[in-house]
Amino acid sequence: MKIKIINRDILIYILNKSLDLESSSSDLEDYIKDIILRVKKKRIRNLSGSYNVKVYQNHRYGIIIYMEHDEDIDYFPDIIDLNVKIYKNSNLYFITDDYFLISDKEYRLIDNKYYVNIDDFSDREMLFVIEHGDIVYN
Repeated sequence: MKIKIINRDILIYILNKSLDLESSSSDLEDYIKDIILRVKKKRIRNLSGSYNVKVYQNHRYGIIIYMEHDEDIDYFPDIIDLNVKIYKNSNLYFITDDYFLISDKEYRLIDNKYYVNIDDFSDREMLFVIEHGDIVYN
């Protein structure tokens, strides 16, 4: 699990190829809530307020959770309110500005950055992608 905090917004990357894409939305929501509570307990103790949560699920990568801070809840400072939206079978992209990292792949060039669909990488290449680049969602 990799966590990035951008102002009050939070990005959580979960590499887990064993996730069941066909599981019900309520099972996935329970899993996401469990992850967020573990993050609050162990890493971000002052996590509170209302969040719009977007969950991007991909069969090759796993899950990306984007928690956009909406507002603080003044009366209950320890409460987290989650509005969860799940996007199954999302397109995820490896982004880089170094052409030589992706020279043998089909890519899109946008604003001097190269975007490669994560599905184009082998399992071995996927380890490099996770370590040396950013993953963005569509």
